[in-house]
Amino acid sequence: MAKRKGGRTYDIQLTIAPVRNQEGEIMGFVGSQRDITQSKELERLKDQFILEVSHELRTPVTNMGLYAELMERGKPEKNLSTGRC
Repeated sequence: MAKRKGGRTYDIQLTIAPVRNQEGEIMGFVGSQRDITQSKELERLKDQFILEVSHELRTPVTNMGLYAELMERGKPEKNLSTGRC
């Protein structure tokens, strides 16, 4: 995360690499950052979409199973009117 001048935060990808001298000693570091806010938001939306679609796909199956079970038992009103339970 990084902050803009106005104080708003945003997502970044940060890459840092050491800078070495001829003897191989680290003399400093160089880095770059890239704003990945849009990529993160698209990933979040994709995950939300998948979650909602999977829920919608499961819900009718559950309802059909309950409906089938009720049909196997018969209508409760019918059983009550005949005196059977």
